[in-house]
Amino acid sequence: MNGGGMAIIPNEPYMTHEEALLPTRALATWAYSDWSDPRWTLGRKYIRLRTDAGMTAPQKIGVANRRGWAGYLRGEMLFVKRVDWDDTAAYPDFGVNTEAYTAANFIELETMGPLRPVSPGGAATHEERWALFKGVDVGTTEASLDAALQPLVAQTK
Repeated sequence: MNGGGMAIIPNEPYMTHEEALLPTRALATWAYSDWSDPRWTLGRKYIRLRTDAGMTAPQKIGVANRRGWAGYLRGEMLFVKRVDWDDTAAYPDFGVNTEAYTAANFIELETMGPLRPVSPGGAATHEERWALFKGVDVGTTEASLDAALQPLVAQTK
């Protein structure tokens, strides 16, 4: 996608230690994933990865995304892609179905389907459902981002 924006991946719903003791999902990182890089914003509700034309070092993350959507915001345009999650399936890259990668002004927001055997002559399919919204104002906080995203994401089900 064109640079100048940010990938947005939802986190699993936040719960306190007393409410949930078990892990909620897998996160995959690559050897070059650097959490001190300022393009990352790790929030309670969202993981965000921004492009920056002046920063050429690549960054990448993979997430087991049970929420079933991820987005890319550039200016006031929001691209949302939806994908199904199968709790019984195995996924590539340590069990993730959503990956975000950036280097300089390039960003990729990728989804993967479950690993399944394909017999000779067979086929595999992977469905993404896309939506595009204009005039999206996410403000400057995670709360304002969430308030702007939730009604739009609900329209994509």
